[in-house]
Amino acid sequence: MLNIKLEANKIILIEAEKKDLQILKSTFEVVLQSILGGFHARIGADREEVQKFLLIIEENLKNCQTQQGNNLVAKLPISLEYLRILTQIFNEACHGIRILDFEHKIGASKDYLKLCLEQSYNLYINLEK
Repeated sequence: MLNIKLEANKIILIEAEKKDLQILKSTFEVVLQSILGGFHARIGADREEVQKFLLIIEENLKNCQTQQGNNLVAKLPISLEYLRILTQIFNEACHGIRILDFEHKIGASKDYLKLCLEQSYNLYINLEK
């Protein structure tokens, strides 16, 4: 399961296995492809900023694929802004856009993605207080 947490040194960390990174990648790609107008209004960031975040995910996925072992965990330190973007991406995938054949395109169930959304949202809200 994807784990999003605050480290003791105030760094937001995404811990993800290869499968979790693939789910993140496909979720970002589906949202980027599905929202044609009003992207900034819905995500709160420019398409280019979201694509930069996607590149970070893809780089970590490539690193996981080249390393040996089944249970490798990538650790992605992210900013509060990227946590907000991640939360909005999850929210759009779960509630904002209609995704036909959800599990096939995303690589996980909607319930799994809703758990990721809840985790990212709760951390973001706690950090914003």
